[in-house]
Amino acid sequence: MSIKEPMQNVTNGYNNQYIDLRSIISACFRAKWFIIAVTSLFAVSAVVISINLPNVYQSKVLMAPSSNSDSAGMAGSLGGVASLAGINLASNEIEQAALAVEIMRSFTFSKNFLQQDGVIENLMAAKDWNKETNQVIYDPALFNSEQKVWLEEDEVSLKPSLQKSHSELLKKLYIEQEKSGLYTLTIEHYSPHLAFEWANYFVAQINLEMRKRDIAQAEKSINYLSEQLETTKLEELRTSLHGLFEKQVRKKMLAEVNHEYVFRVIEPPIVAERKSKPSRALICILATFIGFLLSIFIVVTRSFK
Repeated sequence: MSIKEPMQNVTNGYNNQYIDLRSIISACFRAKWFIIAVTSLFAVSAVVISINLPNVYQSKVLMAPSSNSDSAGMAGSLGGVASLAGINLASNEIEQAALAVEIMRSFTFSKNFLQQDGVIENLMAAKDWNKETNQVIYDPALFNSEQKVWLEEDEVSLKPSLQKSHSELLKKLYIEQEKSGLYTLTIEHYSPHLAFEWANYFVAQINLEMRKRDIAQAEKSINYLSEQLETTKLEELRTSLHGLFEKQVRKKMLAEVNHEYVFRVIEPPIVAERKSKPSRALICILATFIGFLLSIFIVVTRSFK
């Protein structure tokens, strides 16, 4: 008798679980029209919302780090003298490319871009793009496109600051390094033409910026080494200084003549014909599924209070 009682309790537990599941299914079946209505409401709302979402286009550039320097071969023999002169011979194209990426993301580099005519408007006030007229559509609550002026609120201009604009720019600018060592720069915008122009701008400007930096550094090094050569009498040291001097002259020459100084473009950007987002089908599917689960949750909660 004592053995049968526990077994009977277990059996009753299973029966209770079965009855609960059957009750849930029964409750959902009785409220099937409510479930259908809620699911349909979510589905229709998702369709309406997704249709009204503006298309976003991407422009991509595939780049490879340029090889402009023979510093690696000279680092061993001239490294000691170079360090005394404040010259770094250990840098190579990989380190230069990584540095260039961080510079592109920096506020200082982006400031010149943001200060160009129309950039902040197209970045911060744009809300869509007219394909037929190839015109950016601006938010009328922020920017008057006819007069080309920012609106005011309490006599304060609604034009965003450079820092706020830079933060928004970083949300549309992606720079990723592939496993192969190549870099992909991606710009997003409502207008595929603006995305194309901005992608070209960033690649050209970072190469120009790095060229200017290396030319300025090479000129300072050349001036310093020239002074040391005039005062140094030790022949062995003069030979090392001559090697450094020649290297800096070569570095300056390469920076002046090579426009693809840090990044060599493998695949240039194009004006995209297809949007990159939003994924309207995915939005509708997820919204419908969420509506279905929510309706079942409401039915079950009300039925078993």
